[in-house]
Amino acid sequence: MYILSLAIALVSLAVHTSASFLSVLASHPELSQFNAYLSQFPRLTTTINTVDNATLLIPSNTAFTKWLQNTTPPLTPSDIENTLNYHIIHGTFPTASFTSTAQFVPSFLTNTSYSNVTEGLLVGLINIDGNPQIRSGLGTNSSIVTPVCLLIPFRITSLGVFNL
Repeated sequence: MYILSLAIALVSLAVHTSASFLSVLASHPELSQFNAYLSQFPRLTTTINTVDNATLLIPSNTAFTKWLQNTTPPLTPSDIENTLNYHIIHGTFPTASFTSTAQFVPSFLTNTSYSNVTEGLLVGLINIDGNPQIRSGLGTNSSIVTPVCLLIPFRITSLGVFNL
């Protein structure tokens, strides 16, 4: 499974109780493709809006474009939804917690067609020469561009936005 990669941007965002996660995403044009895919997958949107203690790795528009251009055969909606589930990881991981030794954490990808790991396919978090990176199960790295901490009532969720 691939982490859509280029560079992961982590940005600080504070969301007031009246603002929804989707409205915050809509205010970032560089994330419009991610936002569009969320609208196609209601289960994924529900997971993101209700999960506690998780980190969301958000592919930038550049990451989506590169991924979709370099994928043959064409992806099915199931492929896309499951790949996006791979971009949600259990736990909150600020980039300051990344070390030179990769820590592998389970993702929300538990579909047995894509993973034989019942707790979720693992995603690696590592700091390489002072640069926090996300490592896929296939060993590809994505650089974090900007850290994001999204404050939702009674929840704190980390977000990572990245490019390929």
